[in-house]
Amino acid sequence: MIKLIHNVRKKIYKNSSQKCTYIYYSTSKYEKNTKFKEELYKYHYNPYIDDANIRPYLILKSEVEKITHDKRLKRNVPLVYSNEIKNIEELKNNPFTLVNVKNENNELFGVATFNPYSLITARIINNNSLFSINIHFFIEKIKQSLLWRSKIIKKQNDYDPFILTSDISDNGPTVLGEYVTNGGNSNTDIVNDKIVNDKIVSDKIVSDKIVNDKIVSDKIVNDKIVSDKIVNDKIISDKIVNDKIVSDKIVNDKIVNDNNDNNSTNTSTSSVTPNIQINKVNNYQYISSSSYTILNNNFCYRLINSEGDNMPGIIIDRYDKFISIQHLTLGCEMLACNINDAIIELLNPIGIIFRNDNKERLNERLEIYKKVIYGSIPEQVILNENNCFFLIDLLNSPNTGWFFNRKCLRKLLCSYAYNKNVLDLFSYVGSFGIQCAKIGKAKNVICVEKNNQFVQLAEQSAYLNNIKNNIQFICSDYLQFLTNSKELFDIIILDPPNLIPKSKFLESGSKKYIEMINLAQNYITSNGLLLIIFTTKLLSYQQYIHIINKAFFHTNRNVKIVGQGRASPDHPIHLSLYLYSDFYWFILQVSY
Repeated sequence: MIKLIHNVRKKIYKNSSQKCTYIYYSTSKYEKNTKFKEELYKYHYNPYIDDANIRPYLILKSEVEKITHDKRLKRNVPLVYSNEIKNIEELKNNPFTLVNVKNENNELFGVATFNPYSLITARIINNNSLFSINIHFFIEKIKQSLLWRSKIIKKQNDYDPFILTSDISDNGPTVLGEYVTNGGNSNTDIVNDKIVNDKIVSDKIVSDKIVNDKIVSDKIVNDKIVSDKIVNDKIISDKIVNDKIVSDKIVNDKIVNDNNDNNSTNTSTSSVTPNIQINKVNNYQYISSSSYTILNNNFCYRLINSEGDNMPGIIIDRYDKFISIQHLTLGCEMLACNINDAIIELLNPIGIIFRNDNKERLNERLEIYKKVIYGSIPEQVILNENNCFFLIDLLNSPNTGWFFNRKCLRKLLCSYAYNKNVLDLFSYVGSFGIQCAKIGKAKNVICVEKNNQFVQLAEQSAYLNNIKNNIQFICSDYLQFLTNSKELFDIIILDPPNLIPKSKFLESGSKKYIEMINLAQNYITSNGLLLIIFTTKLLSYQQYIHIINKAFFHTNRNVKIVGQGRASPDHPIHLSLYLYSDFYWFILQVSY
């Protein structure tokens, strides 16, 4: 029996060996005969001590009874099911342990996490049974993951793109993501973009030069030329204050403003904390100062992707100096302190949050909760993706706060959006729609999301990007919106939540996908594009194609696949589980 308790928000203050005060958050908590509570939570602060010499053995049934598991393990599929284990009753006495997996011929397959009450009972985390699972093990795993992410995450421009001002001009305020030279009080005309040493520089720049491989620029502000310069390898700028040119300088490796009215010190860190507020002047809404942390987009990505990074059952997302962790299995939560210590040693985060509100945990008889386990986590931060800025909620949003697996797909879709009418269904905080409007230069974008909280975040994100004329946000169910709509769109984005979370929903979930696609195709112009995103582990590629085919039966529309793929490269997939990954997308061109 599932008991749903609404609107629970508890504050628990607890001292640990790390002397960390944390807050326990929960908007809705599920209890389904949860087996592990306080006995498991002690491992949040006390490391699990593993000894390979005394680790119990999980013995597989003989091949006469079950012939598939041996072959599967030899193909490096890291999963063992409950009906394949010979001594499961014996192991039930101690669920808080790691196990060595072997068959009756004493052939070892590695060390695994273990939960006797789950269908997938064991998940192999290392093929060497003699290896101890401790903090050093996780440090090496995370180092390997960091090495790959460092290769795929592009470096930001050397100059700081995060500039805020509350000045109002005829064209509205200059806001986050817009350079001061492109707004405020400048009276000059906009000049063309140009390329200097493979870097793009733009808008009211008088002259550009390269110093120490950095672009420094002269600009016109209030009809005066002000300049950037290099001091101690940092770019600092002159500015106009009260019609006077004032300069920054370096003092003790910090950039200090000369302006006597504002002696604030700006440090060159990854976390810039400007003030953001929505104000209204002459019926024009704009954003100016309040305090939000701006994340460095070089350090925002999926750090650990479960089996894809050879750590089954754990998801770790990095938001610069903030780490969000999901433990999807009992074994991984038992190793929580070991993993936390490895992260702290390698990344020195400001805060770590457990986002253990994923319903997959119910399959392991684990509780649903959210908890700041180390340091502090701001409720909302500003994330930069593809030069667009988004206000996201790290505590209450779906997943861990952001869907990094769609990053490359969003950038691809922007290349099709120029001068198009775009409909973004299930838009969350407008991640597709805002990028199509700003980067893709779409003619008009409509974002539809039924959660009013996310609609408000999307509206604020649009203000952050100074988008006001070609985008609108509607709080509505997708079905209600399409039923009442009389407009056709060049691009429609279908990004629904997981409609098939369990095998019992295969039939009903597939039917919902078919109905959704069939309805959406009625609102696509000839030769328009339909983006469909599937987020279930239970469908194969052939089943995706079958659903799409069935959705277009008797529609008299010609359909071809012009794009398809999986998640962004920071979401690696285990080769043996490739056919059943939890993310696949198709771009269809639909014509008459």
